[in-house]
Amino acid sequence: MKIGIDAKWYFEGPASGKMVIRNLVNEICKANSKLNFYIILDKKCENLQLDSENTKVKKVYVWNGNNLLSNVFFVPFVAKKYDLDIVLYQTSVSLFGKHKKIAYIHDLIYISHPQYYTFLERIYLKPLKFLTKFSDFVITVSNSEKNRFQNLAFTNKDIKVLHHGYDSLFKVIDGRDDEDNSEIKSRLQLNEKYILYVGRINTRKNIPNLLKAFQSLEDKQIKLILVGKREWKTDDLNSLLDDPSISDRVILTGSVSNEELSIIYSNAYIFCFPSFEEAFGLPPLEAMASGIPVVVSNSSSLPEVCGDAAIYVNASEPNEIAEAITRLLSDTDLYNKYKQLSVERAKAFSWTNTTQNLIDILEKRYVK
Repeated sequence: MKIGIDAKWYFEGPASGKMVIRNLVNEICKANSKLNFYIILDKKCENLQLDSENTKVKKVYVWNGNNLLSNVFFVPFVAKKYDLDIVLYQTSVSLFGKHKKIAYIHDLIYISHPQYYTFLERIYLKPLKFLTKFSDFVITVSNSEKNRFQNLAFTNKDIKVLHHGYDSLFKVIDGRDDEDNSEIKSRLQLNEKYILYVGRINTRKNIPNLLKAFQSLEDKQIKLILVGKREWKTDDLNSLLDDPSISDRVILTGSVSNEELSIIYSNAYIFCFPSFEEAFGLPPLEAMASGIPVVVSNSSSLPEVCGDAAIYVNASEPNEIAEAITRLLSDTDLYNKYKQLSVERAKAFSWTNTTQNLIDILEKRYVK
């Protein structure tokens, strides 16, 4: 059985898509399976090596000037050329070709909450529902997102759930004074305690309410570090960031490498993620794996991911966010309790398990 894995985002692509496919492919290269995997990569990356090479896993290449066009029109030629039985597509599948098609769709937030997307993004995603009709089944990333599929009557196809894992870089680090750590702390002007947010800087992630909560904290020494790229609809942040009471204590780092991020996580005191809507919510999982108490929204997929290891808040209430942070700042026993709960909860997720679950689904469905 020959399985093609759409991995065009392995080297370059949207941050979440790249993270998913890179980890899946790396684990597939280590796994024992009856299946023969073909990793479909971007043609312009032919001279680059996978993190984990395996002679049993073949690499093939395709044009990827546009992911939608590549999936619909070019990947079927690859499937035919290598006689692939199945292709696991990232997002949109093709309506062409005799091979079985699996749609790996991260979320449908663009339908349920269109206000968080630009007009062009919504136009780009518009064909997704039609194209999904040509899939054999669908994979998404949480039971919460599966419910969204069903509530929107998006597809009548079977929907499987594969939770994300987290990169092994994100772990509890006891020694915090090594050279790399010190350099990053110095460059970002980090003090001993800071609250951390990681993710895109946009309306859906609810940064204004996080800043309002931060303004109201009694602790006027602690800093707030925002790690991520500033995106569409963030103009309302400027007035909040210019507030003299917090302007010198809020640091926007922009995008950072995973190596830098692991150090930023490990030095954080509290992680706060008051997002309005998530399909999975990887940053809270990375924070928990790093041994940080987390404060997250009580909506969408976040309770599914964080379990009993988080303090939950109403994302629309800055005072509630501030109160949760204050509880952790003022109560050492509570802080240590959630620190330990974070570490234990993170153990429930791994890319090794995710990949094995994918292989089990494929073997059960297709290997006779």
